[in-house]
Amino acid sequence: GREWRTKGLPRAVWDCGTCCMLQACIGIPMWLIAIVFLWFYAIVAPTYVKIESELDKKWGFVLHDGHEFTAPVWMGEFGAGEKGTYWVNFVRYLSERDLEWAYWPLNPDKLGTGWFDDWGNFHLFDDGERWEEDTYSILDTDWMTVRAPWRVLDMKPLMSSPAGAVLNSQPCQRSVLGRTCGG
Repeated sequence: GREWRTKGLPRAVWDCGTCCMLQACIGIPMWLIAIVFLWFYAIVAPTYVKIESELDKKWGFVLHDGHEFTAPVWMGEFGAGEKGTYWVNFVRYLSERDLEWAYWPLNPDKLGTGWFDDWGNFHLFDDGERWEEDTYSILDTDWMTVRAPWRVLDMKPLMSSPAGAVLNSQPCQRSVLGRTCGG
């Protein structure tokens, strides 16, 4: 403010060069480090190696033979709404570990009681329970057509014992595979 004139205080000397130098020497490298970290994470996070290490750390270690903690693992009720990186990597993990599993759900509808908002808070429907379409299901609303054939095609190698390799296949092309795609 202007109080320095009335109190006889000397005006503070501001060195623009020092301020700009500090910004350049500290601020810019910090931004570069942040950008490099985010770039690296964007490349590493969706890889199979990342999901493999995370699942092995959480529960996959119990599959190693010859330890007192060795145990069978049943992967129950997994599913995905679309074929993305997570789906491909997770199904590959199940195949390489030859895990037993159950896909969820088969039925095309579900009894809903509410919904989650963006903050994770659950809200009840005003009109109580109601039946809703379940887009993760194997079957479509007619109970005969396969909703997303890529799910069944990707899970088919898991059904044999030992599990076969799951290829990173593209969505089912009806023009090529015909009725094999379902429906």
